[in-house]
Amino acid sequence: MNTIRRWIIRIDATLLIIAGVASLIISSLGYYRGVGPFAFMHHVEVGHVGLIQAYLLAIVLAVVMLVGSRSKDPRPFNLVGAATHLAILPAYLLHWNYLGAVGGDIRRVFIFHVVMIAAEVWAAAPHRRLEHHLARKEHAAPRAEQTRAPATISG
Repeated sequence: MNTIRRWIIRIDATLLIIAGVASLIISSLGYYRGVGPFAFMHHVEVGHVGLIQAYLLAIVLAVVMLVGSRSKDPRPFNLVGAATHLAILPAYLLHWNYLGAVGGDIRRVFIFHVVMIAAEVWAAAPHRRLEHHLARKEHAAPRAEQTRAPATISG
């Protein structure tokens, strides 16, 4: 089960890093050059300051998640992933019409964050039946090999 938890963390963290770096570059191009989806922020310092802080913080949290995915119990880092996405949602909910008006498919991004919250929360939750089943499966495989009769060579 921890393998599944680790994969969810790693996929989520990788996507957060890619999205964070891309958004950092795109918002900076909008601020400095007045191009792209953030062109409306051309020389609007307060907007750029807030965005770069948010994107860099998401990248830092994603790195923490990647490091934590190697821990013995990765569940707390699944919760870090869920919290990271959860922290982003209020901006979308409070400014849905505005964000939709300035460009981008806000629904798709919102759904992505909700799906990642659900995946991370699912991974962080205890799954006693599934873990018990997986543990039995792991222990059953070596026993099956030990009970087989040794092969003989007939000649």
